[in-house]
Amino acid sequence: MMGALLGEDVTPPDVDHNITVLMSDWQIAEDGTLSDKFANRHSIAHGGYLLNFARAFLSKDQVNELDRARFRLINAVTNRIFPINI
Repeated sequence: MMGALLGEDVTPPDVDHNITVLMSDWQIAEDGTLSDKFANRHSIAHGGYLLNFARAFLSKDQVNELDRARFRLINAVTNRIFPINI
């Protein structure tokens, strides 16, 4: 389980939406289940695997045209760079 820990701004930006984007990846087996191949304590503590399924989770996935949005991007992966297109 993972999530974001966000601090409060002294002077928050004037936006309509604060959207947190958490990006992660997993190893999915051919049958569609999560692989336990990397589920030992050593692998968890020393991540760095490039896994075969990546996804971004957004705290909000729709905004109106001309709304101002602040994105907080969190890469929770140790071995992948995500290209970002907005």
